Amino acid sequence: MGFQKCMVLVNLPGVTTKNISTFRSNQYILQAGVAKVDIAIYWEEYGLDSTPPFRDTSLLNAGYTYEYVSPENLKLPGASVVNRYLSPDGPAYKALVLNWVQNTTLDAARQILEYTQNGFPVVLNTLVSNGLPGIDVNGTRSQEVHDLMAQLLTLPTVKLVQDEPSISSVLHRQHCPISSD
Repeated sequence: MGFQKCMVLVNLPGVTTKNISTFRSNQYILQAGVAKVDIAIYWEEYGLDSTPPFRDTSLLNAGYTYEYVSPENLKLPGASVVNRYLSPDGPAYKALVLNWVQNTTLDAARQILEYTQNGFPVVLNTLVSNGLPGIDVNGTRSQEVHDLMAQLLTLPTVKLVQDEPSISSVLHRQHCPISSD
């Protein structure tokens, strides 16, 4: 199939074999390696029409790169903290931001606590944990999430802020340098 597509391009007017070779080389270079990202922003919403958890431009203005991670991302085999980096063989996040997170899964709360206990910086913007998504018949799982979030706040690598613009300055004070690449 790929060869047939290539042949179609060769038959287009103005497209030469050299163009295709250059295009192929550029695509290889662009896809080689692993993109490094400064900040992971926790996002549990899976709907396409939901509001993104970070609408402020302060992180971008400060030079930070970020992407969203879900509770499922935190379960991946490479999602561990080594030398203050989350997923060092992947994006090598330097911090995790929980921005107006209203609920989280119990597994994610446990995982985030483990990260912080290993020295990973976490910034919480306005802690509004209302428990966990889904059904919690007797409320014990919601209470456990609440207790884990309370434990987070006692750790030195965790900072609580009251607004989005404060996050970038807290990250800077937490020694989360901006990527130079």
